[in-house]
Amino acid sequence: MNFYEIEKKIDKIEEKLKSLHERDDIDKEKLKAIEEKFKRKIEKFYSNLTPYQKVLLARHPNRPKFLDYVN
Repeated sequence: MNFYEIEKKIDKIEEKLKSLHERDDIDKEKLKAIEEKFKRKIEKFYSNLTPYQKVLLARHPNRPKFLDYVN
C-alpha cells in the first residue's frame, strides 16, 4: 500500500467521523474516545514517516501553497 492510498483511507475515516457527529443516536462519549484513538494513530503514523514519504507529503498536490498563507 502506498502513501497516497493510506491518506485516502484516513480521509474516509475522517468523513465517517464527521457524519457520525451529525447523528443523534450515537453515544458522544464513545465517539470522542474513538476520535482520540484515531488522532493518536495519525500522530504515530506521521511521526514514523520515511524520508521518501516526507518528500511525498511535502509535494502533495493539496498541500498549502504560498498564497494560502498570504491571503
